[in-house]
Amino acid sequence: MHKAIFSTLAMMGLWLSPAVAVAEADKPNVLFIAVDDLNDWIGCLGGHPQAKTPNIDRLAASGVLFTNAHCPAPACNPSRSAIMTGISPHVSGLYDNRSSSRRLAKSRKIRCGDLLACRDWMKP
Repeated sequence: MHKAIFSTLAMMGLWLSPAVAVAEADKPNVLFIAVDDLNDWIGCLGGHPQAKTPNIDRLAASGVLFTNAHCPAPACNPSRSAIMTGISPHVSGLYDNRSSSRRLAKSRKIRCGDLLACRDWMKP
């Protein structure tokens, strides 16, 4: 009796496993690396003779590389806050690197787990 139940459950598991794999494949695997501080010195962007970036070059070769990007502000803090929260600097009030993104997170009740979760396929 137990063998029959186990066999039935095992067969159902094997039958359903492709459906689980397809469901997981619907969510893309996103790795976002901002190399703005490196300028265009990384190898895949033309490089600089003294800059050796084999790992980033390998990632760029196997994925998507954006060579023409724009940012919402000319400073790191407001730009990165906008990317992570989806809130533009003119709405958040973050205009320079002295502004506190903690104030924004507190006023909007943004938790660390909510960051980059503005699209369904990016939710954990």
